[in-house]
Amino acid sequence: MMKMLIARLISILMLFCAGSWSACAVTSMATAKSTSTDATVSATGTPVALPFATTIGNKEAIRLQGHGATVKIPFSIPHGEDVTQIQVSLQGRISQGMSSSVLLEAVSNNQVIEQIALKPGSDLNNQFSIPSSHLDAGFHTLILKLVGVAGDSDSNWVQIDPRTSLFNYLSTPKAIEPRLDHLDWLFDRASLDYAPVVPIYGVDFSDYTEALAYAAQGIGLRYQFLPTHIQVKSLQTFLGKASNPLDAVLSDLPVGSRSALIIGTSTALAPVLQNLGVSAIRNATILVRQFPGHSHYNLLILTGRDSQEVLTAARSFANIQINYPSVAEMAIKNSRIENSAHSEPVPITASPFASASFPLLATGFKTTTLSGFSGPVSMQIWNGGWQREGELSLNLVYSAGMSATSDVNILFNGALEGSIPLNDPTGGKYVKYAVSIPSTEVKSGWNTLTLVPNLIPASTHDFLFNSERANLQLSVFANSTFTWQGGNALQHLDLTALSTAGTLNIRHGQTVNLFVPKKYSNHTLSAMTTLIGKTAQRYGAPFSVHTGGLDNLHSGPILAVAPLRQLPQSLLNHLGLTEPSGSNSDWGISRSLQDSLGNEDDQPSHYEFSLTNNGLAFSSSYDGHPLIVFSALNDGTLNKAINTLIGFGLWSQLRGFTDWWEIQGKTIHAVGMESVPFYAFGTSGGIGVWAGHHLWWAIVILLIFATMVSVLIYAMVRRRYHRLPKESAVRPAGSQTGGE
Repeated sequence: MMKMLIARLISILMLFCAGSWSACAVTSMATAKSTSTDATVSATGTPVALPFATTIGNKEAIRLQGHGATVKIPFSIPHGEDVTQIQVSLQGRISQGMSSSVLLEAVSNNQVIEQIALKPGSDLNNQFSIPSSHLDAGFHTLILKLVGVAGDSDSNWVQIDPRTSLFNYLSTPKAIEPRLDHLDWLFDRASLDYAPVVPIYGVDFSDYTEALAYAAQGIGLRYQFLPTHIQVKSLQTFLGKASNPLDAVLSDLPVGSRSALIIGTSTALAPVLQNLGVSAIRNATILVRQFPGHSHYNLLILTGRDSQEVLTAARSFANIQINYPSVAEMAIKNSRIENSAHSEPVPITASPFASASFPLLATGFKTTTLSGFSGPVSMQIWNGGWQREGELSLNLVYSAGMSATSDVNILFNGALEGSIPLNDPTGGKYVKYAVSIPSTEVKSGWNTLTLVPNLIPASTHDFLFNSERANLQLSVFANSTFTWQGGNALQHLDLTALSTAGTLNIRHGQTVNLFVPKKYSNHTLSAMTTLIGKTAQRYGAPFSVHTGGLDNLHSGPILAVAPLRQLPQSLLNHLGLTEPSGSNSDWGISRSLQDSLGNEDDQPSHYEFSLTNNGLAFSSSYDGHPLIVFSALNDGTLNKAINTLIGFGLWSQLRGFTDWWEIQGKTIHAVGMESVPFYAFGTSGGIGVWAGHHLWWAIVILLIFATMVSVLIYAMVRRRYHRLPKESAVRPAGSQTGGE
């Protein structure tokens, strides 16, 4: 009996302990779960905030209205970062008439990650996270979509402010394996730094100016669209003064930079190469290494036995179409850069500035299929001339089921220039359908071409009308062409071509003649490389460079980057610049600046200006070569001005023939083709431009000229008339004398 009682007590005690253990386990699991949640919220890393306006390149408010209204916001994950968290902060305004059932849906990587209920008449202020663990390095898209809208869509809208809506990152540096096929990762266009700084080190750049230019192109093309600031620095400072020169270089890196370039011969770079354990260099060589003891920092070295091999290595780096093997270093026997890595004589985006005929693809237009509900499609067309006519040659296909009244209208600067009928009920195709545009409708500079589809079903039923119209399709192909004809072409390169397409008027087989003063400074070289990198980005391909000086020019344009006092007098003369004299510190320019200064009634032939904090850009010609000059009062101001210029806001304002801007400013002042018509188009074209803008004055001058010609003719006729009696009186006497 006692044994049974003891057994019962033991079993009860075991049950009690088991229950207590279960409770403890549940409590422990709950605690663990809570800890996990807290860990997600308090993820570690360096915080980076990127506004939507930065990633999409537009500060205008985003408005979503009606069911299915969608906006795509790009974001990126760098290859050299371990992103632990991406939190989205949405800021904006919800309409007063918003239906309570409407949701703002967030989608990433084809997964719905958040659904936000929208309270009518309230501010939009929501935060949610994007799961980043399953996202690969590179570019991604956050899709925001309005769903659940029924009835009146006009009153159901949400407005998102891209300036205050943010991607909030937490990330830590991640080592990149040093391989040549990872070069795009070292200079990563997916970087969270939208103004990366890249240092280039060398011992003596006097023999490596061309190599610097090619290295700058390689950097700029890999960053693709990010304004990249390049700093040229002397390696001599660190050689011989430190037991390990790379430690000194590492401590000298600009804040935020984790990649650096070193350029020079193997002899000059011997201490660095020995420090990295690099074997003897026997050819042009490109190699990548990590800084010793610092795996998050990388070095790219362009070297060779002499300056020519260093140049070969730099050309190889500039050619982004080379598929490098998965090795840390490679010897290069030969590398050539034509004026373009593309099959066309110039990149397709530059062709509107370099040729009279170009495909619509060059304007950014892509082959587009329109439905019955599609709206107009517009594109910008550049006209670098005066009194030119245009011809649009369209390739298009339309589907069956069209009404005889269907068409696509062609508008140029808002005026109807043609209408293409789409009246075959079985569908049809047009190849090179020509629409002419008269010179009276064409403006110098930018023009707008608009295609307006009007697709109507052949047979309609009230209850099927929407579906019938939606089934109609029209495809317009990007190989359709636009051609300029006649008129006067520009005599000089408009800087709009440089800012838009990166073109320096390079023709097939030509070279850019790069001028940098012999007594250069690192500031001047930094300005030059930063500008070359930006130009290559806009051009979309590397271009060949020559630095032989003005006495040894190759066929092609001249690009000069130098302080004003270091520009040769011959260049100053072609630019119309005069140095200050005496106590006067202002420079003079003999070009009309009245339009930019706002004095339309005054037309000074000479203007003096102070350059204390200004950058300058000029377009002219030099002995038949297109001439583009970037300058400032001194090398420090020049470097700052170029670094300001290449930013997102300022570069796109570059235009005309004479530009200037403050080093901390946000506006470029420019003199364009209409301000200096004779300089832009020559004598005949200049007269036409001036007459077009001053019609009444032209009529008055024409009448005065006609009157003067009439008076002159009348005077000559009257004088001749009065001389006739005298001549007739003298003539018989002369004949009688001769008879005797």
